[in-house]
Amino acid sequence: RPHVVPRTVTVMFSDIRDFTSISEALSQTDLLHLLTQYLTAMTLVVEKHNGEITEILGDGLLIFWNTPEDVPDHATKACEAALAMKQALISLNRELAAARDPPLPQLSIRIGLHTGNVLSGNIGSAKKMKFGCIGDPVNVASRLEGLCKFYGTDIICSGDTSAALERDGGADGFVCRKLALVQVKGKKEATWVHEVMAFRDEGHARRSSTATAETKLLEELAEAYESARAAFHAASFGEARALARNVLERWPGDLATRRLLEDIEEVAHKTQEELANWTGAVVISEK
Repeated sequence: RPHVVPRTVTVMFSDIRDFTSISEALSQTDLLHLLTQYLTAMTLVVEKHNGEITEILGDGLLIFWNTPEDVPDHATKACEAALAMKQALISLNRELAAARDPPLPQLSIRIGLHTGNVLSGNIGSAKKMKFGCIGDPVNVASRLEGLCKFYGTDIICSGDTSAALERDGGADGFVCRKLALVQVKGKKEATWVHEVMAFRDEGHARRSSTATAETKLLEELAEAYESARAAFHAASFGEARALARNVLERWPGDLATRRLLEDIEEVAHKTQEELANWTGAVVISEK
């Protein structure tokens, strides 16, 4: 029979970028092979980091940490898993490219992470049940995964997950940037979201073959972007514009900074009265 208990969990929702186009271009046999290889690789990573895959939704994965078993520092484990999934794709894409001619498509993923309170356990009808979680955090993780497309990022976590990283003592292990204050579709309140960019510590960098110089560049990008973002929320729009343009001079492909510059231009000419209730929050109307 249905039985649930309250749990604080970290939720991950992931999917393959442009999967609709990929599936249209492949035969059913090739698509099945591609998905099987991908899901196998991702499952190994998730299980290594103590995650529980509860749903496979085509190319999508719904994963929980801290249920059904206790997982200490579950927000840290989830962020580690997200970056490890990206790394595992590098090897998988090499295998897909070498397996046949023409090669199978190269894959990239988007990941949303959120930490919050759910009801976890056996859920369903009197005749058919499954293990899972219900509650708003599941919806939020899904929305954050969709937000990756808007900001051109791979991994976005909520402010609640970022705060959990701080409490766990895991925040220093990652390069993150405070991305934006957003109100996602279906939510009344705006919330800060963060991009999880890379492992910071040298141990992870060696294991992932990520160069120290690349990590340093990401740290510099995060710092420069956050300075522009802070000026924007302080309503110092001229300063914010100059700082954002400086970021784009150095990292011209950074879509998040382009989005920030768009936000700056939208409000830069407003009067003080028009800005009286302004918070700098971005309203996202798409899922």
